[in-house]
Amino acid sequence: MNQSAMNPVSPSIDKVQPVLDSGPAPASAPAPESRALLRRLATIAWASILVGIALQSLLLVTKFVGGLVPSSAQVLVDFAQGVTWSFFVCAGIGIGTAIGKAREAIGGLIGMISAPLALGLARGVQKAVAGAVSAPAQTVLVSLTVVGAVRAIEYGILGWLLARLAARSENRARRYLGSGASVGIPFGAAMTGVTWLMAQQAGKPVAAPALVSTAMNEMFFPIACSFVVYLAAHIGRLVTAVQEPAKA
Repeated sequence: MNQSAMNPVSPSIDKVQPVLDSGPAPASAPAPESRALLRRLATIAWASILVGIALQSLLLVTKFVGGLVPSSAQVLVDFAQGVTWSFFVCAGIGIGTAIGKAREAIGGLIGMISAPLALGLARGVQKAVAGAVSAPAQTVLVSLTVVGAVRAIEYGILGWLLARLAARSENRARRYLGSGASVGIPFGAAMTGVTWLMAQQAGKPVAAPALVSTAMNEMFFPIACSFVVYLAAHIGRLVTAVQEPAKA
């Protein structure tokens, strides 16, 4: 018998599967948590800049009404310092509030750290712009160390209060504004009083319009910064509420 007949070998057909090159894998969309965080940070950035511009404009109008007319160079210096301070301190408070959802003390700690850093950056920008536009040097009545220490305590408390509201998922703006007022009014009154007292002791009394603008800046800014944090935390819900009637 034929050997090949006894052991038949079945023919094998190698089938080569084509390999399709689909190119690079598409980038996955960011997670909802990442999108929410990016949206919050972006909102804090532009809102804090607007707050700084609006508050400096209000202070400028107050000085004009009181008969105090600063030079254009001094106005530029004040705006540069105010916007820098507003941006960095509100950003620090906002980030601390977002992280503080897990632990409220973290929000207070970041607020305590960010305020002196923002103060130092704002003073640095102030000096740089003043040198660039040849603005006269401002009289320093309260030392930077004292102001920095007060700011650390003030915004540490504010950061803790706002992180506490965020941890409770509080969505009422008045609670955020109330927290800002509860911190801004007493600390602002204290800083205004210290400024007036130091000016009297130095024999350089502060004009009434300048003192009023200082009080407004000290008291109103924590309230405005609290609203920025509220707006950043709830911007998604607010946008949805505005868009739903339009779709109906």
